[in-house]
Amino acid sequence: VHGRQDLRVPLAQSEGYARSTPAVRELVAVDDGHELLASLDVIDAVIDRFLLDGVADRRSKSTP
Repeated sequence: VHGRQDLRVPLAQSEGYARSTPAVRELVAVDDGHELLASLDVIDAVIDRFLLDGVADRRSKSTP
């Protein structure tokens, strides 16, 4: 999760990192700054999705 108004780390830097790093599942840009205080609900949803995807991946691998 990256804030579009982040004055410390440009969004373009995170976009480049996300494109070049296969382990990055998604980059979510939000209308917020570096601290992301107005985006805690989005962060929560992204974490939930990440964890649920991991559970689904493990279940599909354990099913014969």
